[in-house]
Amino acid sequence: MKTNSNNLTTYIISGIAILIFVVFGYFYLIGTSNTSQPLTRTTVLNSTTIKSKSIFYNLSSLRFNTSIFSDSRFNALKDMTVPITPEPTGRKNPFAPI
Repeated sequence: MKTNSNNLTTYIISGIAILIFVVFGYFYLIGTSNTSQPLTRTTVLNSTTIKSKSIFYNLSSLRFNTSIFSDSRFNALKDMTVPITPEPTGRKNPFAPI
């Protein structure tokens, strides 16, 4: 009879601990949200935005000299690519038994 009493006590203590955990979890995740709006609206620029804008402005001022494409030495270049020959593929599952 003593083991039934111990089991009941264990269940009650476990239930109370789970209930406390759920209540604290609720207040931690949902209950602490601040939904009030600020009185003034300001735009805060982070460092990534500032860096990306400065890179964009630096790149927009670049000018490329395209006279190389009309040079006779450039036009004398030949394409020497070699086609890749297809090879047979392996098995679908290399770890499957043979």
